[in-house]
Amino acid sequence: MKPARTTPGRTRQLLALSLSIALAMSGVGLIIPIVPSHIGRLGLASASTAQVALHVSLLAAGYALMQLLLAPVWGRLSDSRGRRPLLAIGLIGFAVGQALCGLVNSLVALYAIRLGTGIFSAAIIPAAFAFVADTTTDEDRTRGMAQLSAAAGIGFVIGPAIGGLLGGIEPSAIGLPIANYSLPFFAAAGCALLALLTLRWLEEPAIPVAVQRRGRLAWTDLARRIGLPLAVAMAGQVAIALFETTFALHARTDLGMSLVQIGVLFMVCGLMMLVVQLGAVSRLARRFGEVHLASAALALMGLSLALLALARSTAIVFALVASYGIGMALLTPAVSALVSRRGGAHAGAALGLESSAKSLGQIAGPVLGGVLFGASVAVPFWLAGGLLLGLAPIFAWSGRRTHEPPVEREARGTLGFRGQEAR
Repeated sequence: MKPARTTPGRTRQLLALSLSIALAMSGVGLIIPIVPSHIGRLGLASASTAQVALHVSLLAAGYALMQLLLAPVWGRLSDSRGRRPLLAIGLIGFAVGQALCGLVNSLVALYAIRLGTGIFSAAIIPAAFAFVADTTTDEDRTRGMAQLSAAAGIGFVIGPAIGGLLGGIEPSAIGLPIANYSLPFFAAAGCALLALLTLRWLEEPAIPVAVQRRGRLAWTDLARRIGLPLAVAMAGQVAIALFETTFALHARTDLGMSLVQIGVLFMVCGLMMLVVQLGAVSRLARRFGEVHLASAALALMGLSLALLALARSTAIVFALVASYGIGMALLTPAVSALVSRRGGAHAGAALGLESSAKSLGQIAGPVLGGVLFGASVAVPFWLAGGLLLGLAPIFAWSGRRTHEPPVEREARGTLGFRGQEAR
């Protein structure tokens, strides 16, 4: 018997959660355009572009490192303490951190606060995706993951645009007693607080009795169950981060594209992701399953990256970037749905590990891309493309070898923590 479709009440909750994540990701994106200027204000006004770029990279890497370390911990806590409390903690910590970043007057304080903000914001994504896993049926889980991913993408696209506008406003000109470039930080904090208000529309899923009665699942046991999907998530994030950091330079210096053309390219990529995640992912997942969908996404992304290194026609470049965006749109929700299913009653911890794997990819991708790009323009694209193309058949083969247990049985925690039944 097929599971019942998502009820209208659950649909409303998913929309509320999507709004919350869109607001939170807008807050993340808001500060991106003004971070270099903000760093310059904090005693580095005479620093070289390379020095400022180094601090921007270190701040981003430190933030990602905190998410790498803390996301699994927050995810596990959400399994036992509930999704809403962890979402609230993450959003409050993020709001406070962003506001404090707008008030600091030293670079050392900015580093400390960004690290602290990363610690708390690491709770948001695992708890949100675990909420989707709790409140959607097996049939609709991938659709829910795709909707949440699309909401995050929308927020991350809108945020930088608004941040750039706010960064150009002098606070003193509108009567605000704050320093230049601080306004986007306060706007980001406001977005997080608005996201916090949307949590009142979420009904906390019941914590499974199995989780309440048993001890903790060993990290090694959980990682063994979701190891290959974690590797796929990390490889996908490496490729995404590498593309984001090296393609603009490649397009400008080697393809002769203008900044407007590059901006339109990234917009096309984002629009393709949005359309596919909101329209096609759920139907494709129902027909082919998450493993095969993710395998196809890996192949599409890998082929697109490899060919981008060779493409010289503007039309072909646009087509390849669009196909790359389609691959990204398919990969993220399919892998997240698979991770949450294999995590069973410990979906929060499993999704926390996935978030951690993505953070590692987010750190490694730009470093790898920058080093390889200096050696050859084509090498980073070919290496990342080859990695994804190599993973695609391995992941597809694993789907044939692995028997996925029924979601209903897993969701009730048939596997005890540490692999033992409660006695």
